[in-house]
Amino acid sequence: MEKNTKMITREEVAEHAGVSTATVSNVLNNVPKVGADVRLKVLRSIEQLGYIPNSSAQNLAFRRREVEHKIRTHNIGCIIYSGFNKFNQPENSDLMEEIDREIRRMKHHLYFYYRSTELSEDPMLFNKVVNRNNIDGLIVISSQLEGILEETKKRIKNIISIREPLGDDDKTDCVSFDEYGAVYNGVRHLVQLKHKRIVLVINPDSSEKRNMMRINGYKDACKSCGINYEESFIQRGCSSMKKSLDSAPTAVIISHIEYTSGILDAIKDFGLSVPDDISVIAIGNYKMLEELKPEITNMQLNTKDIAKITVNRLVEKINNPGMPVFKIVMPYELIERGSVRQVVSK
Repeated sequence: MEKNTKMITREEVAEHAGVSTATVSNVLNNVPKVGADVRLKVLRSIEQLGYIPNSSAQNLAFRRREVEHKIRTHNIGCIIYSGFNKFNQPENSDLMEEIDREIRRMKHHLYFYYRSTELSEDPMLFNKVVNRNNIDGLIVISSQLEGILEETKKRIKNIISIREPLGDDDKTDCVSFDEYGAVYNGVRHLVQLKHKRIVLVINPDSSEKRNMMRINGYKDACKSCGINYEESFIQRGCSSMKKSLDSAPTAVIISHIEYTSGILDAIKDFGLSVPDDISVIAIGNYKMLEELKPEITNMQLNTKDIAKITVNRLVEKINNPGMPVFKIVMPYELIERGSVRQVVSK
């Protein structure tokens, strides 16, 4: 088969993606109003068709960089939250792998990834790596960069955060997760299966903002479904599960994926079985959920899409300074397995 050397047009990208040419332009220019699903469709069509922006636009970007005397390194740095451990936190390990893969696909290099405390506690390391002579852009995952936030923003212009915004700054790009919707939709799914007594377990070490979004999702879903909830059904931490089981819930939503094994052990120790006596939904990504017995139903993020959107946006911003601020919320998807069943009236 001969290689297609035909110049792909914006109209062909639009037809391939099933959107308007205006939508393609909005994606290329990172207009915030484009939804996550539509943006991904357009990015995939651009990749599959081999679309290249017109040379005049490329030359304009090149001239802009020349004027700014910006020497490109093609290096990208990554700072992750202080408590990250790749061995017992597989969700973020998977995300890091996808980010690294996408950076390489975009012909760049992952120059470093450090926990935020490694940099805040070592000024020499911080000065060496968080340096515009060494990196063109920075990805921040689930961290507020305590102690180094302002200095980092002074040094690096191109920053994008994942999961939560950096402080109260609306001028920093952010790919956040729909924490509210994950719990809200989880509760609604359980209510459709006749559950009325639903426990929510949150992680006390998560940011207060993230926990409040999940608690609000829980309360609003209960209200919209017409079921009562007890404050005691909102538990902070795995160790309080036994107290919740004393209240005879029919289901539990685990908002911190690493708690799953501990919660299952607590249920078993209490003399109950999943899903016959109690249903379980976990929020987050963890391949081991498919290996547990029963396999655990979960609200799952698409880490490949998160990495693709994050890295593409960062590289576009590096290439085109002055682009508008980019904010997008990534949805969780319900993956049904074997840990949830309908309540049978006795």
